[in-house]
Amino acid sequence: MDVICRLVEQYPGEIEILAIGPATNLALAIMKDPELMRKTKHIFSMGTGGFGPGNATPVAEFNVYVDAEAYDIMLRSGIPVTIAGFDLCIGKAALNKGDIELLQAKGTAAGKFAIDCNKTLLDYNIRRSGEHIIDLPDPVAAAIALWGDVVLDAWDCYCYTCTKEDPAYGQVIPFNPKACHATETAYESVPCNACVVREIDYTLFKKRLIEMLT
Repeated sequence: MDVICRLVEQYPGEIEILAIGPATNLALAIMKDPELMRKTKHIFSMGTGGFGPGNATPVAEFNVYVDAEAYDIMLRSGIPVTIAGFDLCIGKAALNKGDIELLQAKGTAAGKFAIDCNKTLLDYNIRRSGEHIIDLPDPVAAAIALWGDVVLDAWDCYCYTCTKEDPAYGQVIPFNPKACHATETAYESVPCNACVVREIDYTLFKKRLIEMLT
């Protein structure tokens, strides 16, 4: 928390934060000095289910579920936020059996480390669903932060964090006024508080990732 505040104070308007875990420390920094933290240039968050289901509960993604209050504070801070939801991080984004075998065959230290440190996840996915894959939520979020050209579609949304509704605790509901078919809604005049990425160029993302590891 103190380190975050110190860096933002030292480099106002320059600090971009990649948040690949719960937003607890960010929320503490915002609560300590909200005016200072609004000088943060941007937050890129791996969190929420995006426009899909959750992975901790049917509707909540893990990083939000463990501290939904913190995520709510982050979204209400006035700091620009881009969200990479878990819906982006499975399926085409995952390393498949062919990708894994390629990295093993190349034999680079980086590639070996990437496979070895994800062995528990790989074994879990094989046991759970029979899929020989390593899903990549954090690398997807990092790619969005580093390579803007991988983003193919994103919506500016008002994102509501469920903190009081027990069955939905940890769910973040993205509302895009242009995509809403309701004739009237209480959220029509609510300002957007996050940009939610809907689609990335999976081919380009995996190409660059594998090139970095080989």
